[in-house]
Amino acid sequence: MAYDSVLPEPNLPEQNIQLILLLAGWYNRALLAHTPWAEQAVKCTEYVEGNQISETDKLIMEEQGRPMLVINKIAPLVRLVLGYHRNNRTDEKVLPGHDGSGVEQTAQAITQLFKQIAESSQQPYVDAEVFLDGITTGRAYYDTRLDFEQNDFGECKVASGDPFATLLDPDGNQYDLNKSNYLIGQSWQSLEQIGSNFGAEAVELAGSWLTGGGYSGMPQSFLSGDQDITPWRSFGGETDLDAGYSQMLEYSANVVDPVKRSIRTVDFQYYQPVRRGFFVDLETGYKHPIPDHWDNEKVQKAKAFWDFQFQSRGKISPLEIDYRPAKKLRWTVLVGDIMVFDKWSIYETFTKTAYFPWFRRGKTRGMVDDLIDPQNEVNKRRSAFVDILTRTANGGWMINEDGMDDEEIEKLEEFGAAPGYVGRWRGKSHHKPDQIKSAPPPRAMERAEQKGSEDLNDISGINRDALGQMEKVQSGRTIEAKQRQAVIAVQIQLGGQCLHAAHRRRGRQQLAIIE
Repeated sequence: MAYDSVLPEPNLPEQNIQLILLLAGWYNRALLAHTPWAEQAVKCTEYVEGNQISETDKLIMEEQGRPMLVINKIAPLVRLVLGYHRNNRTDEKVLPGHDGSGVEQTAQAITQLFKQIAESSQQPYVDAEVFLDGITTGRAYYDTRLDFEQNDFGECKVASGDPFATLLDPDGNQYDLNKSNYLIGQSWQSLEQIGSNFGAEAVELAGSWLTGGGYSGMPQSFLSGDQDITPWRSFGGETDLDAGYSQMLEYSANVVDPVKRSIRTVDFQYYQPVRRGFFVDLETGYKHPIPDHWDNEKVQKAKAFWDFQFQSRGKISPLEIDYRPAKKLRWTVLVGDIMVFDKWSIYETFTKTAYFPWFRRGKTRGMVDDLIDPQNEVNKRRSAFVDILTRTANGGWMINEDGMDDEEIEKLEEFGAAPGYVGRWRGKSHHKPDQIKSAPPPRAMERAEQKGSEDLNDISGINRDALGQMEKVQSGRTIEAKQRQAVIAVQIQLGGQCLHAAHRRRGRQQLAIIE
C-alpha cells in the first residue's frame, strides 16, 4: 500500500541527521513503554490459543514423569463474546450536523459511501479481527488510508493494524491517539517491497545491509537493548523475537533478517506546529484548512466564487480567509538508518484509530488478563488429580513369604494390575495375597479445581447458562434472564463507550478522506 501516491519518488529525501536522532529517541522511549504491555499481551494471546505451559515447565514435568494438562476454559468465554459481537454488529450512519450546516441528502450519500467502503474492505472480518485483538491483548487498531493498488486516485480502505507492531507515544494519556504527539509503526520489508514503495535509490542504500556493508552513522541506541515482542504471527508459527545488541558491530543483526532477507522499516506519524491558512465561516464558526498545494491565486478564486454565490442571493458572504497557528501531520519512514520518506501527510489525522476495551488515562486491559490465574489453578489441580490417580492405580500387594515362590512373585509384580490375571499361592487361605488399597484423591483438590472454574465465570461475568451449560433443570424465563445478565456484564467490550468511540473516530477518518 503506497504512502501517498502510486509511484515512489525518484530521489530520497535529504538525510537530516538531527531529525533521525529525534526519531530514534522517540522510538527508544516508545519501545521501552511498549515492552511491559507486549509481554503481558503475548501471555494473554498464548492462553487464549491454549499455549499455557512454558517450555521450562514442560521439561521439568517430563523429567519427573508427571502429567501437565491444559484445560482451556478461557477460549469458550472469548468465543462467546466474539459471537455476541458478531450478532450485535451495526453499520455506521451519518447524520446532518445539529448546527444546521448539513443536509439530510448529503448525509445519506455519505452513508452509502461508508457502506461501499465497508464492502470493499470486507469490514465484518476486519471488525472481528480488531475486536479479538482488543479483548485478548487490550489494544487494537483500525488502519484507514487510501489504497492506490487498484485505483490511481486512491480507494479508501479499512484494515486491522497489528497491535504488537504499533508503538504509542509514552506521554499520551487520551483515548484519542491524535491527542498524542506521534504514532510509530514497524514492519519487515524485502528489497522488492522497499523498491516498490521508495524507489531504486532506497534499494541501493538499503541493500548494503544485506551484504554486510550497512551503517551510515545511525546512533546505536536506535535499536538496542529491547526485544521486538510478538506472539504467533504466521502460519509457520514464527514469533520474530529480535534481541537487541549493545555493540555497534552487531547493529546490523538487529536491523536485518538475513534468513528472510528483509530489513526493519519504521514509520513515524507526528504532528508539527505550523502557520496554516483556513477558510472560516463567520456564521457557523466552521473552519476548513486550505489544501497545501493551492497557491494564492487559487485560494482567491475559491473565495470569489463563494462571494458571488451569496451576492446572487442578495447576501453578504460569511466566508473569510485566516492564517493562524495550527498543527500538521508529518510522515517520515526509516529503513534501517536511512530516511526513505519525509513529507507532509496527505491525511489530517493519524491513519490508525484505537480500540481499547478498558481504558483509564493510558492504562489498557483486555478481558483475558484477569482470567490467567484461575486458569492456572484449573490446570494445576487437574494435573495433580490425574497424577494421583495414575500413581495409586496399582497400590501394591501384601503376601506371606511362604505363600509364593520367586517366579510367582515376579508375575504378580508384572501382571498383578492387569485385567484377567490368574495367580496361584500355596498354603492355607490366610496366605492369600492381599492388594493394598490406595486412599482416594482428596476431595479438597477436586473442589479447588471446581472453584477455579467458577472463578473464571465470575471474573468474566459470563455464567454457565450463557455458555449453554445448565447445571439443573430451569425454566426458560430463568435461563433467558441469566443470559441477558451475561450480555450486560460484557457490554463494556461489546458496545460500551470504548468500542463506540473507536467506530466514531474511524468514521471521522473515513469522512476526512472522502472530503
